Amino acid sequence: FMTNASNGTNIKNTYNADKKYVFKVTQNGVYTVFAKDKHGRYKALQIRITGLGSDRLKFVLNWERSYDFDMHMKGFKNKSEVFHVFYSSKEYDSTYGKVILNRDNTSGGYSESDAEIIWLERAAKDTVYTCYIYKYGSSYTNAFATHKPTLKVYRGDTDAEAELIYDSTKVKDWSKTQDGSNRYWYILSYNANTREVELIDQYMNVDNYLPDTSKGGE
Repeated sequence: FMTNASNGTNIKNTYNADKKYVFKVTQNGVYTVFAKDKHGRYKALQIRITGLGSDRLKFVLNWERSYDFDMHMKGFKNKSEVFHVFYSSKEYDSTYGKVILNRDNTSGGYSESDAEIIWLERAAKDTVYTCYIYKYGSSYTNAFATHKPTLKVYRGDTDAEAELIYDSTKVKDWSKTQDGSNRYWYILSYNANTREVELIDQYMNVDNYLPDTSKGGE
């Protein structure tokens, strides 16, 4: 049999026609295989699985200095909001995944140390995660176009292995944008079932955007 101390649900055991065990592993990690020898004694062999892809996402927000934007993330299932992570509620860890805001920047800047960061540590089946930005500053007319926020999303278990899967600088030209008095920029959603980023790119003046959950969550 096979075990993984961090998450046993990543393993499915089957017994094929040749009476041999087949293991289906759904997440990278170190797994231990136990085999019984002819004397009935168990022996352990550790196997490292890589290359399966990770569901750990890092959302990195930067912008020009002297303004305060706030990054938010909401989880949705069955067209209903199930959690909300932002500066005054920095962590969610329960049925619908694990999300952490581990840095709340109030003054901006484009360096790594200036970034506001949300980690989607664990995605849950049938859940859609929506990322958006709120203008916290009091002078907010065209603040997005003026202070030019950028969002990058990385997928990977470590920074060294991270793959850039979304970069707003590739699709957003702030010189051609007038966001007016709208205080919310809904940027994208991540669908846990399809493992895909879905672009939203909408400005709104109320916090009531409902993402498409038709591919998961209904």
